[in-house]
Amino acid sequence: MNALEKLHKKLDDSNWDASNNTEINKAFTDVYDELTKNGDFVTAHLSEVDSQAFAFSKTPEKRLSYKVAGDKTMSDGTIMPYEWPDVNTFTDEDFNHLTDRFHASKNNFVITEYGLVLYYSAKLKSNEDVHYLLTKLFESAKKYLLYAKEGDKSFAIVYLENALENSLFIASRRKSNQQINEIYKGIIRYIFNVHQEWEKINFLAQRTTLNLTNFAIQYFNDFNATVDLKALINKNWQTAVFLADTYTWGAIYITDISVRLLKKLKGNTDGWLAFKARQYEKLSAESRTQQNMAAVSFTEKAMSIYKGLNDHENVGRLEMLYQELRNEFEMGEVRVDMPKDEQQRIADQIQKVITESNEEGIIRILMGTPMIMPLESIREWASDSFKENMLENIFPTIIRDKFGNTIATYRTDEERKKIAFINMYKFHFEIALQTIARLFMEAFYSDKISAKGIKAFLIKTWYNHETRKIYGRELPINNISLIESGINSLFYELNLWKTEQGYIPNFVCATDSLVLKVEFIIREFAAKIGKPTFKPKPKEPEIIMEKLLDELLRDLEESITEYDLYFIKFILTEKAGYNLRNRVAHGLMDSNEYSIETVLLPVIIILKLGNYQFTNK
Repeated sequence: MNALEKLHKKLDDSNWDASNNTEINKAFTDVYDELTKNGDFVTAHLSEVDSQAFAFSKTPEKRLSYKVAGDKTMSDGTIMPYEWPDVNTFTDEDFNHLTDRFHASKNNFVITEYGLVLYYSAKLKSNEDVHYLLTKLFESAKKYLLYAKEGDKSFAIVYLENALENSLFIASRRKSNQQINEIYKGIIRYIFNVHQEWEKINFLAQRTTLNLTNFAIQYFNDFNATVDLKALINKNWQTAVFLADTYTWGAIYITDISVRLLKKLKGNTDGWLAFKARQYEKLSAESRTQQNMAAVSFTEKAMSIYKGLNDHENVGRLEMLYQELRNEFEMGEVRVDMPKDEQQRIADQIQKVITESNEEGIIRILMGTPMIMPLESIREWASDSFKENMLENIFPTIIRDKFGNTIATYRTDEERKKIAFINMYKFHFEIALQTIARLFMEAFYSDKISAKGIKAFLIKTWYNHETRKIYGRELPINNISLIESGINSLFYELNLWKTEQGYIPNFVCATDSLVLKVEFIIREFAAKIGKPTFKPKPKEPEIIMEKLLDELLRDLEESITEYDLYFIKFILTEKAGYNLRNRVAHGLMDSNEYSIETVLLPVIIILKLGNYQFTNK
């Protein structure tokens, strides 16, 4: 039995699933290294095919999407594009190998990974094989649901949604087959029952409510023919009303998606919209108490909804309030403060996560930032906000720094839509950041996160395997040694804060170091995918200069997820965002602006970028 066969048996005998992707990737890498060392290149190639099968991101929208893309330099000096993993490089023999593994494997996750690659490559043709894949996806979904409900693990929701998303897509396209149609209806009934029976009202339940409702919208005709969608709407109403007392934004999110479904049902949405207007009024009142200019925007939103409902009484009342607010507030920074009830709910959730997770698990949660909603959802809410917000449709938006200098303007219709999205993202981001900081600090005080633990995590990433070619020589560059100084400074201050009464931590060195090292990492990332990090000087082409950070980030657009890329841009370079790189590099931050939240942002970027994988090209 060779090394690859031993690994196949290990996978069959294990209960590994999507949460073990890192271990599985490392196992295939180790097998590849062992086989090539022993000269067994044929089997080594098959292990590389296996590795790629697990590495693909598998979704109905993008089918099989790569993790890394860029350019590579050939031996003759020509530059060619490459992707990894890349299904276009697979031969018939490679697909035959994947088909054999699909049929021979015994671990559900392993079967679904092979099966999805074959399906999205149009190689899984028989209805019998498709039904088998759907059966294993359905079983996996049920397993992840148990994780989410019993263990309260945030990432289990992501795995659950992915399994259901793929199942619905595949089954809906083969539903003419009676056997597949039966399992398709079974999946729909399962989603409906999960939605109806989930009594735990927490962050996971809110996200689950949103995403399961979205499935009903995507596959409306089949859901409507199989389950009672009015019951689904009624359950959403119960959840929204409950959340209105604890998490106003959650109530608004559920309202938005319920209105979309009601419109498909040709139902009356007036009650939901009036409810949404009241939530915006509540947010306005809270913001006004906190002397936060967001009160103006929230009042605009409520007033616009009442206008659409022809509720003249509430429109007149809010017009008077709106004028008061416009006179009361000066233009300034908008901030989002979390209500006390919501803070307690988050605290309880965090305590469960810390109790049930090890250090690497907590690091992975910080890296994944599941607290921030998907960009597509934020885009929809921003679009609605743009339509509702009267001022944004008329006047240009001007971004000023703390010194009063204009640093950006948004004048055209497209630019104003862009700032509407940025502002909506900022609302979500600042709420999420409070949760991120609290999770980190609770983990720190519980000895569940440390400089040593983060370094151990980074050692398993590409940061630990780096060389750079300078003037034809390959020089070893230790990325981790450049990062760990800032990490050590952060935890040094935290430990003093923890042990010395009255000590006020100073995060200046840690923040400045890590923000600037993030730019270094982005340059290294660009180099690894074959993107040049330099360019000719525009007016003096004989002079070579380093690319600007914005240019490097554009080079990464096809190589990292849109979710991660926008997170990085918002923190580092977006003038209407945090713009941290510019503020640090040009000395524009005062001492009171260096907080635990601020220093965590580059740490999270480092974790996110380290999670991507490369192949030797």
